[in-house]
Amino acid sequence: MGLMFINLAGFQIVWFTTVLSAAGGLPWVGPVVVVVAVAAHLRLMPGVCSSEGMLLGAAAVVGYALDCILFVSGLLSAMPGAELFGPSPLWMVGLWIAFAATLRHSLAWLGSRYFLGAVVGAVAGPLAYRGGELLGALSIDGTPGLLAVSIEYLIAMPALMWLMRWLERDFGTANSCQAGDGAEARQQVPIEESHS
Repeated sequence: MGLMFINLAGFQIVWFTTVLSAAGGLPWVGPVVVVVAVAAHLRLMPGVCSSEGMLLGAAAVVGYALDCILFVSGLLSAMPGAELFGPSPLWMVGLWIAFAATLRHSLAWLGSRYFLGAVVGAVAGPLAYRGGELLGALSIDGTPGLLAVSIEYLIAMPALMWLMRWLERDFGTANSCQAGDGAEARQQVPIEESHS
C-alpha cells in the first residue's frame, strides 16, 4: 500500500511540476522531471522488468500520435511559451509516460477490466486536460475538444492496459527484476495477482 501511494503521489508531483512549468514558460522542465522520475521508478519500484520500459515507450508513442491528431485539428493548442517541439509538446509526451508508470502500481486495481478502464479514461482524461487548461498550459476548443480527449482516452486506456498484460505475459515473467543498489534479483510477480 505504501508503494502504491508513493507511485500515485509521484505521478501527481510530476503532473503539477510539468504543467505549471509549461504554463510558466519553461516547457523543458517537465521532460527533465519525467526522465528523473522514470529513472527512479524503474530502479526502485519492486517487480519492474524490461516490460515496464517497453510499456512506457509505447505510451509515449501512442500518446504523442493521438495528441498530435488533436493539435493538428485545432482541438488542442499549447499556450504561448508552453510549446516545446510539436505538434504535441514534449512535456505532454512526458505526462503519458508518467501516467503509464501508474498502470501496474497505483492503477493495478483495474486489472483486466478493460471496460472499466475505458470509462475511467473517458472521464479522467478530459479532467486532466481541463486542469492543464485552467493552469494555463494549453487551450481546449470547448466541448468538441473535451469530447475528443474523452474519445482519445476511451481508446488509449484499455489499449495500454491490454499492452501491459501482453508485455507481462511475453517478457515480464521470463526476466528477473532488479530493485535498489546491488539488490538480489527478484522474480516478476504475475500481473494476474494485481486483481485483488
